[in-house]
Amino acid sequence: MSILCNYYVAVQICGDFSNRQIDSFVDVHSVLTTRMAQFLQRFLLLVLLVELGDASCLPDNVFPPMYRMDHYKNCPRNTSTYCLFTFKVHTKMPQILETENNPQRFDRSILNRMLCVPNSIDTIEYGNAVIAGELHGFNFTVQLDEVQCEQQWEFPYQKTIIWLIIATYLLITLEATRAHYMSLRDPKASSHWCHNFSVIRNAQKLFEQNRSPDFQRLKSVQGIRVFNMGVVVAWHCAVSLSQTYMTDVEQLEKNFEHPLVHYLMYLGGLCVQMFFLISSFLLTNQILQMFSRNGRFSLQDCCIMMLNRVVRLMPVLLFSIFTTWMGIYDNSPHTIANRNVYIPSCGCNWWRTLLQTTFLIPFSQICTPGMWYLSVDTLYYGSTLLILYLALNLHLDLRRLSARLILILIGCFAAYLQVKDYSYMFRPHPQELKTMTFSKDMNGVYVPPLASWPSSLFGVILGHIYYSNKLEKSVKVNPDQEKMWWMVFGCVPLLSLHLSTYSFTGVAGSILGAILKPLFVFPLGLGVLGMAFGLGGPVKALLEARVLVVLSNVTFCTYVFHFYVVFAKGFFLDELLPYHAQDLVSWLTFDLLAAFGLGTVMTILVEFPCLALQKLCLPQVKPAAKKLE
Repeated sequence: MSILCNYYVAVQICGDFSNRQIDSFVDVHSVLTTRMAQFLQRFLLLVLLVELGDASCLPDNVFPPMYRMDHYKNCPRNTSTYCLFTFKVHTKMPQILETENNPQRFDRSILNRMLCVPNSIDTIEYGNAVIAGELHGFNFTVQLDEVQCEQQWEFPYQKTIIWLIIATYLLITLEATRAHYMSLRDPKASSHWCHNFSVIRNAQKLFEQNRSPDFQRLKSVQGIRVFNMGVVVAWHCAVSLSQTYMTDVEQLEKNFEHPLVHYLMYLGGLCVQMFFLISSFLLTNQILQMFSRNGRFSLQDCCIMMLNRVVRLMPVLLFSIFTTWMGIYDNSPHTIANRNVYIPSCGCNWWRTLLQTTFLIPFSQICTPGMWYLSVDTLYYGSTLLILYLALNLHLDLRRLSARLILILIGCFAAYLQVKDYSYMFRPHPQELKTMTFSKDMNGVYVPPLASWPSSLFGVILGHIYYSNKLEKSVKVNPDQEKMWWMVFGCVPLLSLHLSTYSFTGVAGSILGAILKPLFVFPLGLGVLGMAFGLGGPVKALLEARVLVVLSNVTFCTYVFHFYVVFAKGFFLDELLPYHAQDLVSWLTFDLLAAFGLGTVMTILVEFPCLALQKLCLPQVKPAAKKLE
């Protein structure tokens, strides 16, 4: 057995050597050297498998690795092109066939090779020759599925303008900060509008306490926002690892099989529903309060509020577009295929991201795909304004109207899933996450507005219930009602999360796919409502913690800019990402700290000052003038 293991070590050494190109050799010599090493590796494998029989020291996965890549920086761009090749393996090898049918594993029949292709050689012929040499000795049929070569996306005029805008903005910020600092030293100095850009003033805003009664009653909402944002960052961290070429794919699969990670992946797909519910909940309360104060809610008020909503997000989204245009988002050799999609999309669809209308185009055509959420939320914001306008001016029962709309939307989405033959929900499995940008279920089940609209409408119902009862000094809840509240708030979302991990098909799958998201989010909304009136105990105290209230101020910018942290894992990598068992925890910790840190910086530099400037420049809904007696 020791001889056998020594042979295996020799095989591994040859394999490692065959993956490296010697820099001092020219292309032809390097290719020949690689071929010789690969031939020797296959020859030793043949000796092992045929002559020595039983091989207990050999791993079970003696078949081609999913990923291999030439050194990125050592590829001379003047004579070569760096390309990603995707090959499909056709074989009866049980280890590979098992991965094709196991959703918890990456599909081993898909091989990705990142190669430095000499310009003097045909790209496809070169890729086929490399894979043929690598798989020599295996009883495989290999088919080239796709080739994506690195492209130099140049936007010279746009980049020049972008740098000028950024430089000008930073100069204004520095001057505003200096002027504000000087005014603090001189009590007689008057405040100026440019002080809104002061870093000092905007940093202080993070820690200001909101004394409004509604904020104090609904303070638990701030903690829920931070928790949801953390789940979203963690979810995207796992997605980015699934899309990064690494040395130990098996270890990542083992991490995904852990119950905590397994449920986290499904929770990440559901928790965004809570953002939709909170948004419509708060908007409903705001409008009902405005209607009570002014005695009216006009179409003009709707237009003013919608204009302010769209413009409020624009400055941050503009910086996001700038960042993608400059090649920072998904900019690594590991993401050539995605970059070849996103950057051209930013060239023609940037205005859709800015105006928040990306729900009208496929997921893969969005400039920075994560902005789909803001687009859909803006659509729900507008629809909530319209529903409240109709209900208040036509004297309709708001709760009954919203409930009927929820039933109609759930029925329409169930029929849509059945007719289109979609999965009942997006399944966050390793292979699905690896190709998420082009996933059929991602485009058809996860991001369409129809999929999450009931969650927003539940926010309207709960917001109306909250407004109707908040003027009472106390809401009496007997012990049995409190126990029922705890059961619904604590158990029903977990039941929905658990059901989402199963696989359902047919009519049952379509119906379940339409009700799972509302089933998850409505009990959480009831939890917010209960905590607003004193229920919740330690959970309420935790969600209202001071640190979470402060962090809730930066959740918007954290969402927009965390993509540039999470998906930058391959930014400084020229080879495969080394991956070990503890790396998932390390990456999660780093991504959470870096995402909230960057979100804090962008909130202070961009969101707060532009929001203050917006209030000075745009029309606002004003209280109705009092009539003279």
